[in-house]
Amino acid sequence: MAGGGPVPGTLQLLALGDDGRFGDDVRLATPTDSGVAGYPLVLGITNRGRRPAEPRSLELALPAWFRVTHADGTPLEIGRSEADPLTTVRLTLAAEAVEPGSLPMVAAGLDKLRIEPDLRAIDCRLDWTGTPTFHRTPPWDAERLSRIVIFWALDDERGRQTGLLRVRVPPDGVLPPRVPMELGAETMYAGAAPRPATGALSLERSGTFRCGEPERPLELRAVFWRTETAGRMIVVMYDNEPRLHLFDLDDDGRIDLEIRDFDGDGVFETRRAVSYPIPNFLNPPG
Repeated sequence: MAGGGPVPGTLQLLALGDDGRFGDDVRLATPTDSGVAGYPLVLGITNRGRRPAEPRSLELALPAWFRVTHADGTPLEIGRSEADPLTTVRLTLAAEAVEPGSLPMVAAGLDKLRIEPDLRAIDCRLDWTGTPTFHRTPPWDAERLSRIVIFWALDDERGRQTGLLRVRVPPDGVLPPRVPMELGAETMYAGAAPRPATGALSLERSGTFRCGEPERPLELRAVFWRTETAGRMIVVMYDNEPRLHLFDLDDDGRIDLEIRDFDGDGVFETRRAVSYPIPNFLNPPG
């Protein structure tokens, strides 16, 4: 710089590629352990300025069909805004100076991250009556999805520095396996639709889940009940109202029957035979 003044620290985020080198456009290594999901995301920080810089936090924004997890598979807490197809994660960094011209610094926690696909074989949407329904997702372009652009922001004592990081993963590991899904014709009744005999119900668990378009996700609540007939009934609620009853009649993990409140009047008047696995977003592993 003219005048002899030092150039402030210029930070850049890099990722470790499968060739053992850090770069801003890399291919990630394929896990050697078949029981491990996702791809190792080892991040390093370089300083291309002329004086030390001390990054305090890192924010990553990536397409919502991927998620960043810890090495044990626990997802990092995400942020999402309506109509935004990106999700964000934020990591606090330990106070550590990055010297100019040094090798990429891998701060504590940045060496044990993973990035993994978060695509669903079965997803949800609202029909024109405002009732949640489930459907098989359309085919994706695996080659396009496998090229991931990550927007990053590093904050230090002087402000925020931003940039892009491009990572690629094998296309054949991106898409979820296709699942068989059969949907019968729906029958509407003048009153309540016939229901299978369940006997007394015992509460199993409940939870709130998201599904649908990443930029406009639906928030559903599902209550799982065990039946006396060795099956399961799931009550799906939208906007705090029960709208859909799902029946796994033989407890094989597949939905056999749907009965729904077609018009939101509290009467479940439509019924159809179906066959599809309980969606993972309603029935997460574990």
